[in-house]
Amino acid sequence: MYLNFIILFLLFSLFIGLFFFGLNYYSNGKVYGDERKKRIGKKIILIPFIIFISFILLFFIYNKISFKPSDNDLIGKYEISEVSNIKIDKNDFEKCKLVLMKNGEFYVENKPNIDICENGKYNLYNSEDEIRINFNCSNNNALATIISNLSSFKIEFIIGDPDSSESISFKKIEN
Repeated sequence: MYLNFIILFLLFSLFIGLFFFGLNYYSNGKVYGDERKKRIGKKIILIPFIIFISFILLFFIYNKISFKPSDNDLIGKYEISEVSNIKIDKNDFEKCKLVLMKNGEFYVENKPNIDICENGKYNLYNSEDEIRINFNCSNNNALATIISNLSSFKIEFIIGDPDSSESISFKKIEN
């Protein structure tokens, strides 16, 4: 988390530095009547803006074309693909299975220590920003987020406090 902040801060500093360097170069060219310095200064000023606008466009394009699974895409068997800040042996990843059935029911085989019951019903909630699955049982509800990329997706359960970064992700292994 801190590394992302540091990288963003360094990139922002670089963009600001480039902008002011280009502005200074352009100003010197204007004061001394050097057209070459003015042209180079304008180009240096444009570099951070072009990069920033490109990143924004790529972000919006990626969100529009990334894979968003439908109800039928969810149906199937899943196994643990990764865990974060939870002590589960990697050998146990294949043992734990989450099965989502066509009739809207689910069950979990060899359930790890997550806040979800062993069977019940699930509902898919699509919004513009994210896709969530609500797992309902007689005594419990659990919410999972679908994280997708261009061609696939995973189901992620946040365990406990969201700020603790404890999570379990499941990937689809069969329909």
